[in-house]
Amino acid sequence: MRFHRLDLLRYGALTGRRLDFNPSANLHIVYGPNEAGKSSALSAIGDLLFGYPRATAHYSFLHDPAQLRIGAAIAARNGEALSFRRRRGTKNTLLADDSAETALREDALSPFLGALNRDIFKRAFGLDSRDLREGGRAMLESGGEIGTLLFSAASGLLGLRRLRQTLDDEAGQIFGPRKKQEHRFYQAVDRYENARRAESQNELRSGDWKKLTGEETELQARIAALQAERQKTKTQLEHLRLLKKLHPLMAEIDREAATLAGFSDLDGLSPDFAEDLSQALALRRSAAEACRREGEAVEQLSRESAGIVVNADLLAVAAEITALFSETGGFTKAKRDLPAIE
Repeated sequence: MRFHRLDLLRYGALTGRRLDFNPSANLHIVYGPNEAGKSSALSAIGDLLFGYPRATAHYSFLHDPAQLRIGAAIAARNGEALSFRRRRGTKNTLLADDSAETALREDALSPFLGALNRDIFKRAFGLDSRDLREGGRAMLESGGEIGTLLFSAASGLLGLRRLRQTLDDEAGQIFGPRKKQEHRFYQAVDRYENARRAESQNELRSGDWKKLTGEETELQARIAALQAERQKTKTQLEHLRLLKKLHPLMAEIDREAATLAGFSDLDGLSPDFAEDLSQALALRRSAAEACRREGEAVEQLSRESAGIVVNADLLAVAAEITALFSETGGFTKAKRDLPAIE
């Protein structure tokens, strides 16, 4: 990976600074007086590639932490290029190198970095005076391992010797030529043997398998018999429930049948008896109503006749009165014709 450009937009004491690198050059030297920003530029490259540390005050003594911005244009060995920026945050910190600062994928730098992390980058490419002094001190304390320490100093891996010692100590705790209780290898062997013995004790023998298979067959037969009995009981229960629902209706039918039995002497009647009886009853009701009305008329006439006073003198001349009354029609007509005659 090569840098074509480094943009120190807002970082530390720098604002809007840009470093351009010659793509054809094999070596670049950045120089300047103290406090010119060389260490800030080196730190900015690490933060650009691997993200800002969580420390709030990290190079934010001039700019607000949320406004820190670093940018660059880089190219991979295969010719792939990328222009991007980095902001401070925990998510979507890689941005496109444009005014909109569109978020890029978090793994956008993977093709350029490979397996490189911040620690390896710092020790291999970002050595400062303090790291150089620590490397020299480690060489003086090497005890003859100059080759290892030279490699460590050249690559920045100053912890290689300590790492090897740590690995040797861990290997001694894992295994040794003589079995010891604290060796984890032998502890694992013991656990393995115990597991094998437990497996042997818990394994299923063929006789036990056959016995279990027979018991399973017997249980399945019992289950089938119980299920058949359950189905039979269920059918009987449904029948009883149906009879329980029909019981009130059957009781009513029985009561009606007992009532009809009291009319057994009507079996010899004609089929039209009911209609004839209905008509006769209707006539009976009409006659009764007419009789009632006639009775009321008789009572009314009786009351009226009781109030009549008979004059004996009038009875003596009743025939004459009747004859004269019969002539009232002619008198009435003559009276009506008199004006015309006159």
